[in-house]
Amino acid sequence: MRRRHREKNFLNDPKTWELLQKIHALAEPLGLTLLPEIHAAYDEKIYETLAEKGYATYDFFLPGLVIDAIENRRGTHLAAWAKEIVEKKISTVNMLGCHDGIPLLDLKGLLPKEEIQSLIDRIVSRGGMVKNLHGQKNLYYQVNAMYYSAFATLHIYESIYCHAGGREHEAILSVEDWKTA
Repeated sequence: MRRRHREKNFLNDPKTWELLQKIHALAEPLGLTLLPEIHAAYDEKIYETLAEKGYATYDFFLPGLVIDAIENRRGTHLAAWAKEIVEKKISTVNMLGCHDGIPLLDLKGLLPKEEIQSLIDRIVSRGGMVKNLHGQKNLYYQVNAMYYSAFATLHIYESIYCHAGGREHEAILSVEDWKTA
């Protein structure tokens, strides 16, 4: 599908829906299920539109919500989102890590902007890099970091005290090392 100048990059009405219908008509007799990918802010409610049109959604809300729950030691936003998709019977496919990094743009409407920025700042302080949207600064898209690495400083790597040769010293061990220690 060709995008016209100044059209948004994702889900243009009605062209996107017409294209999805054509593909669905080809896929259905073969027993194939379409799984449109959403990279849009929660507050745009595109995931709801997809569900209303009979599609499962492949969205990116879960990764940021799990990070928020762990980092801020609260599950309120994650639980509210999960409750919503269950109550509205929205079929969704999620993942925690992807080749693009950790999508945080998608959390607009689920978390306040300041809290999204705080998550970005924490992950960047741990080695992540901000992927700016269309090359514009302060218009974040994703944080390029492995999901595991997003927690490296505070949660996944623990500073533990080991005893070696009778003297105590501090060592940084990964969770795998720590489990076998």
